[in-house]
Amino acid sequence: MGSEENPKDDRVELCGREFRVVQIGDLLPKRNVQIRITMEEWEARGRGLFGPDQMKWAFVCPVCEHVATVKDYQDAGAPEGAVGFSCVGRWLASCRDAFRETGPGPCNYAGAGLIGLNPVRVTTSTGTIDVFDFADPNLERNPDAQRKPGEPADKEATPDA
Repeated sequence: MGSEENPKDDRVELCGREFRVVQIGDLLPKRNVQIRITMEEWEARGRGLFGPDQMKWAFVCPVCEHVATVKDYQDAGAPEGAVGFSCVGRWLASCRDAFRETGPGPCNYAGAGLIGLNPVRVTTSTGTIDVFDFADPNLERNPDAQRKPGEPADKEATPDA
């Protein structure tokens, strides 16, 4: 029952109705390149980009590209474990839906959800955690000036294949 012109456009009949068959990957956003780094390397990278004051460290959401600092998360009332893991929009009075709306962020993306898009995997003494990439410290903090998700904030980041 597939289309001769487009083999991916397969159809199946169920209960007298015809449905188009799609791969689940076709419905989900493309996963960002994973950067694998140790906790010590990650902390050194943060200090190199933003200095020793971690409140000034900034992260870019892989969904809406909103940039938020640790202080922004704190001001929004987010728990410490949410910093660089979920978009700060989850703790703001208004934000856009991560997957149903477009436009500037912040959004309600949660790093622990079904769709894991956090591009950096940090190895800790107890395991691993996937987090947002650092924001580019040279860009202004507005949606029009932010880099694309998965684009390294510095030249030292080495993506895994």
